Amino acid sequence: MEYELTEHLTEHPALTDQVDTETEDLVTDQVDTETEDLVTDQAQRLQSLTEHQGKIVMFCDVPRSVAAMMDELGLTHRTFFRRNHLEPLLRGGVLRMTHPERPNHPDQAYVLTEDGAKLKVRRVNGEAGKDNEN
Repeated sequence: MEYELTEHLTEHPALTDQVDTETEDLVTDQVDTETEDLVTDQAQRLQSLTEHQGKIVMFCDVPRSVAAMMDELGLTHRTFFRRNHLEPLLRGGVLRMTHPERPNHPDQAYVLTEDGAKLKVRRVNGEAGKDNEN
């Protein structure tokens, strides 16, 4: 048995899977070459550090737990700490997880990346330079 579409379905242009070349607002999964604000897994460059983030950079030359970092900073709200201080450092490539394959690992800790260590050296040298000027 062979089926055919009725005449009203075959004549209507909107009921086709073919793209009309004059249509401008198509939804597509293709990236527009002029798009600048793409979401990416690439490390985002940090523009500046908060006071707490600067202290974390100075403190995490060895692996530290979230609890140890929060104690060092005198903070008690874990969600606020993660969202405003820890996650930007992770996204920026300053810190890395010791167990990246299991973010909720019971022994999860955070340590400076190579870029984070360079940042720490620049901060130490910058602070030493300020001390020498006084």
